[in-house]
Amino acid sequence: MKNKQSEILKLVFIFLAISYLLNLLNFINLKNSELVNIAMMLYGILTVYFSLGESAKINVFLGSIIFMSGFILSLANTFDIQLNLAYIMPVLFIIPGTGFLMLYFDNTHDKILLLISIVFLIIGTIIISVIQSINLTLLSFILFEIAKSYWFFIVLAIGFIAGIQIQKTKRK
Repeated sequence: MKNKQSEILKLVFIFLAISYLLNLLNFINLKNSELVNIAMMLYGILTVYFSLGESAKINVFLGSIIFMSGFILSLANTFDIQLNLAYIMPVLFIIPGTGFLMLYFDNTHDKILLLISIVFLIIGTIIISVIQSINLTLLSFILFEIAKSYWFFIVLAIGFIAGIQIQKTKRK
């Protein structure tokens, strides 16, 4: 797995270099902190992708946490959300809840992981509903705005994953 981790880091650095260059050329317009958040999401996705089915549970869990941390920080950047206790509190449940969900996807026979995930995600959602007063319509709008802002990176990430999948298929 160490070799895969170095490959993942190389891909993320290539992604950052290309993105930074595109930013300098004004093809895209993002702050450096946004590029770092996107790189975190890419690193997390790739780590989970390469770790699923490889008996690398810690990598699946940590990759999920890194992805979700990048995603949450992107939300904060995009919508100028102040990182206060009301914002951080639900995140402390949603991030590990997502990690446990990915662990469950890695081993669907381990139902306790699904139960732990559901509990964490429900607690996080309840905290969001109570403290933040966010409804599903507003949440959908926020997610759409993120996709609209980061369309280029979504396409690039899909391209990376497709390329990796093609390489995996050729090796078999």
